[in-house]
Amino acid sequence: MNYSKRSLTRWFFVCTLAMLLYWLGSICSGVIYRIFAIPASRCTGFFFSATPFFNEKGIIIIPVVNSSITVTPECSAYGFFCLMTAIFFVFYNNIKWKLPILAKTAVILCASYIITITANSFRIISSYKIYALTAGFFSKPMQNVIHLFVGIIIFLTTILIAYLMLEKMEVCDAK
Repeated sequence: MNYSKRSLTRWFFVCTLAMLLYWLGSICSGVIYRIFAIPASRCTGFFFSATPFFNEKGIIIIPVVNSSITVTPECSAYGFFCLMTAIFFVFYNNIKWKLPILAKTAVILCASYIITITANSFRIISSYKIYALTAGFFSKPMQNVIHLFVGIIIFLTTILIAYLMLEKMEVCDAK
């Protein structure tokens, strides 16, 4: 494959920005958990007609029929937010928005946040539904693998769709 210097620089920037954002999130993980997990839990709770609550350990629980969904700090999807934000910033200068720099940045952060909450809610719902369908067939360790696989499929699909849309916007602006 023949990659241009610009393309490689772009992806180096994506990786660096994503890792930097992720590292910053580790400094204030409790705040990150509340900012990302609570809205996703509420969306998931809305889907199941349930009200999420915090247990005595401060972990979000979503009561569902005959069971419950536990939303741990690892389920906040903050890493996905970091990656989405970095991808949006790659296209930052190439899309000709008639907005000031701070407004562009705010739009990127809001879009990344909304996409993250939506994708994470869908991941939580899908993981629970698949768990409910396969609980009798697979052991607990295998259920964990299935849970991880569902997350990978949903998050990668979301990233691919966002990337293709941004590429399309870039091509349309270039014409």
